[in-house]
Amino acid sequence: MSHKTFTRIASAIFLLIALGHLFRLVFKWSISLGGWAVPFWINCVALFVFAYLAYEGFRQGQKSQGEEGKPTSEVKIPRQLAAILAVLGLEWNSLFDKSTADPGESRNKVLAWLYRILDTLDSKTGHLLGFAALLLAAQTFLARSLVEHKQTPLCISIVVLLLLGFPLAAGISGFRVFEVKWAFFGKVPETVYTEDIIKEEMRELAKLCDRRFETNRWTYRLCWLSTAAFIVTLVLALTVVIVYGPSAQK
Repeated sequence: MSHKTFTRIASAIFLLIALGHLFRLVFKWSISLGGWAVPFWINCVALFVFAYLAYEGFRQGQKSQGEEGKPTSEVKIPRQLAAILAVLGLEWNSLFDKSTADPGESRNKVLAWLYRILDTLDSKTGHLLGFAALLLAAQTFLARSLVEHKQTPLCISIVVLLLLGFPLAAGISGFRVFEVKWAFFGKVPETVYTEDIIKEEMRELAKLCDRRFETNRWTYRLCWLSTAAFIVTLVLALTVVIVYGPSAQK
């Protein structure tokens, strides 16, 4: 099964799951597990998570489909690769022009820059994930205290539980940095060496850097939203304690 087919199937499954949660919210279906009535806020959180996964899957599939079948010369040079070439004062075609002085050395410089960028982005995203995990733990503690408080209004309990979706979304967004989608230079040893193969491999590495940049940017934004969600939860917790006072757990 190709990567594109797998992405489409997984996205369709995520979309169906999201629709199932949406239908339960709309039609107010009651579900119980072992005598426990499943609350509707769980469907709200699940709807958000699976809808995002479906959207991201379809977006990635559409992006790969747009570039599929294009000759190497017609595929747009990824942004990170274009920036590196501009900094080094090189042209893309000069990396494979045998008439230039030592094109292999130029390719080596470009690859070193790409790996450096990839390592930096993954490291920064990893730190953001650690921050999101810390926020999720602290926010979960506050949310549990609010939900278990006897006098906490139901609307506040629902709000703080929904706010947990922001640090979860940050984790889901940044989790992609741990997935290896492409075998680095996996095509070169298995086939006859050609310049087109090397070009394709370098483009794949550069596109991976671009995707990791987008992942880092989204994770960074979601971490800011998670911080705001934690502050709101903290304010609500302080408000409940001030207004109603400390209370024994339910």
